Amino acid sequence: MQDLSLSAFGARMVKIFPTLIREILRYENNYLTRGVITPPQLWALTHLDAKASCQMNELAASMNLGFSSATGLVDRMARQGLVTRERSSEDRRAVRVAITPKGRRIVKQIYTQKRKGVVKLFGRLSARERAKYLEIIEKLVNKLSEKK
Repeated sequence: MQDLSLSAFGARMVKIFPTLIREILRYENNYLTRGVITPPQLWALTHLDAKASCQMNELAASMNLGFSSATGLVDRMARQGLVTRERSSEDRRAVRVAITPKGRRIVKQIYTQKRKGVVKLFGRLSARERAKYLEIIEKLVNKLSEKK
């Protein structure tokens, strides 16, 4: 493959990513793809699914959101029955957010469909090509994590 400038690489990525995402989403029909929940709501639910519950300020920090934005997000999810919130009896300002069974089911459904879509899509590549792709993506994620 030819050497690409970073600019040319960016241009090609921007051009092909929408098609890749569209193909992955072709295999999904869930709360996210139907617009019932938003990507930030899925990220919050994913965080809560891993922890069961956390303080509101921790959730806001994990999503790189201001406290008021996180509060609005949690308000909308609570109205949908995806999370519950509980105020501390010691400090009324402290709010703990927990995922509900409905929220867990939605996260599981979405990620199960995503895995199936990725398997169908990447089944068109050889095991070696998949391993190389995964190696590069993991390397990028590790480098992004180093900066935090």
